Amino acid sequence: MRRENDDMHELSDLGFGPFFEQQRQDNEQILGRIAAEHRGGYEVWSCGGNGFARLAGRLARDLDAEAFPGVGDWVSLRSRPGPDRTAVIDGVLERRTAFVRGAAGRQVRGQVVAANVDVVFIVCGLDRDYNLHRIERYLARIWASGAQPVVILNKADVCEEVEGRACEVEASCPGVPVLAMSALLSQGLDPLRERIGRGVTAAFVGSSGAGKSTLVNRLLGEERMTT
Repeated sequence: MRRENDDMHELSDLGFGPFFEQQRQDNEQILGRIAAEHRGGYEVWSCGGNGFARLAGRLARDLDAEAFPGVGDWVSLRSRPGPDRTAVIDGVLERRTAFVRGAAGRQVRGQVVAANVDVVFIVCGLDRDYNLHRIERYLARIWASGAQPVVILNKADVCEEVEGRACEVEASCPGVPVLAMSALLSQGLDPLRERIGRGVTAAFVGSSGAGKSTLVNRLLGEERMTT
């Protein structure tokens, strides 16, 4: 989801809370959150606006691969980002949660895919996409990241065994919320909306065609993502 460069944000709307506030050096410190990663730099959102930022030379030299900032990280900046200037990232705040994958190279290194995600929705279609073992594999990765999982059984409009499928997932994944809905028909979305409150960072995972983009479009109220 992209915004115009001159947008302003409240840090709390971007997910800034007590965990990160404790790491703040002073009220004058400029903080932002990485919204996208590009070759050579990052798109950063802050209370002063959005803009492009690059790592300070010291960080680029000293940080381990897993410590390099990724999407979702909170960073400190030497100046406010903006459309007509490049900000410099001079620090990375400790993460609450992190999805890490192995990076290419001779040595085993970690690479952060997404940081500080609060809740991850596993989207599984109730058509041929339904696969209980795949859901369990996603759950293992989400628990390892520190985020909270929720299973979405989408395409309830094409399934005659919705309740049975939901019970099967609940039995296999105790304690994990299971929501059945139809994104195409905009049915059953209210429990999903209730879990994405102000300042909550959510991610959607699932196989191609499960309905992730349709769900996001319904939540946004516009066709922003191609389906």
